[in-house]
Amino acid sequence: MDRQATNVHSCSPVQRFEYALQVKDETLIVTWHGEARHDEVSHLHACMQAILDNLRDSVVLDLSGLLYLGSLALGALVSLQRAITLRQGQLRLVGLRPEIEQVFAISGLCNAFALTSGSRP
Repeated sequence: MDRQATNVHSCSPVQRFEYALQVKDETLIVTWHGEARHDEVSHLHACMQAILDNLRDSVVLDLSGLLYLGSLALGALVSLQRAITLRQGQLRLVGLRPEIEQVFAISGLCNAFALTSGSRP
């Protein structure tokens, strides 16, 4: 049976970052849109908590709509990866635009994540 549930968290006029959660089978699919900047950290932390609250064995984070990934957001992803791994889960990042992929390359974190460029879950 294909179970689906979607929660969309839209930006207010001052927010430039939004996310949506969808459960499909036993995979949690999370999509990010906009800019994950330092001034969006509270919204980003709410997303991270929502991911952990809805955790499945597999989490796919679709970054195809992400235009900017700041250092605080990158650090939050590292923390999320650790939390999911400690709970015996797996995090996969998909849909990386070239400029976002470059952030992972410059930071040396390409090997810390399962990355897939330019595709959707």
